[in-house]
Amino acid sequence: MKSNLYKLALIIGLSFAAISSAQAQIGSPSQREAQRQRQEQEMHDRRTEIDDLHAEGAAGRTLAPRTFKASVVVNNSSAKAIASVNWTVSLVDRESGETIRSYDVTTRSRIAPGKKKTLDKRLPLPRYGLVNARNPQSPGTIAKIVPVITRVTYEDGSFHTPEPEQPEETERQTQ
Repeated sequence: MKSNLYKLALIIGLSFAAISSAQAQIGSPSQREAQRQRQEQEMHDRRTEIDDLHAEGAAGRTLAPRTFKASVVVNNSSAKAIASVNWTVSLVDRESGETIRSYDVTTRSRIAPGKKKTLDKRLPLPRYGLVNARNPQSPGTIAKIVPVITRVTYEDGSFHTPEPEQPEETERQTQ
C-alpha cells in the first residue's frame, strides 16, 4: 500500500515538474504544439497508471474476510419469553475431537413461550482450510462446527443455564 502511495506522489510530482518546465520554455509555435502534445500524452499515461493503481487497491478491498455461519436452534419450552441466548461455537477436529477454537456468542432475540427459533452468527475462520463453509462434510474439512447453548436470559431478568448435552454438528453453513 505504501509503495502505491509513493508511486502516486511521484507521478504527481513529475507532472508538476513537466508542466512548470513547459511553461518556462520559449519556442516557436510548432515547438510549443509538439511540447503540448507530449505533455498531453504524458498526462494520459499518468492517468492510466493512476487508474491501474486505483483498480489494484479496489481489488484488495473487495476481498472479504473468510467467515463461516454458525447456527443453533432454540426451543423455548418455558412459560417466559426469552430475551437473549449465550452460546459457544467450537471448531472441533474431526479425527482427534480436540477443540481448535471457540467463540462466545450472545444473540439478543425475543423468543415467545412455546416457540422455536434458529439463531445465526457469522464468525471469522482462524485459518484457511479448517472448515469448508459451503460443504462442511467435504473430505478436505478437518473441523466440525459445534454450537452449545450456555445461558438463556428471560425478559424478566432471570436466567437458566442448560445442562451440557451432546452437541450436534450443524449442517447449514454458507460462505
